[in-house]
Amino acid sequence: MCHNSKTMCNDCRWARKLQFYGNYFGYPKCCINQFVKMALAEKTPTRLQRKVCEKTGFVPCSYCSWKILTKKVMLDELVQSRKCKIPFRKHK
Repeated sequence: MCHNSKTMCNDCRWARKLQFYGNYFGYPKCCINQFVKMALAEKTPTRLQRKVCEKTGFVPCSYCSWKILTKKVMLDELVQSRKCKIPFRKHK
């Protein structure tokens, strides 16, 4: 992240934008944080993450993906405090 408090680097602006949208769509903080790190490192989601996201656009973190795969939680249950007016599965 930026060391200069007066100006923000491109990576920091991009990270803030991704965090804003993650919060807007109600995604868990752990998932947002991992997504931002992966995006900044230009990494793609893992096979497990792709398997559980069900083509929704939401990429759960590795731990939440494992919880979904082992049926400890449903994908929809992870999306909470959504600010977007359109319901989770209806925004395609």
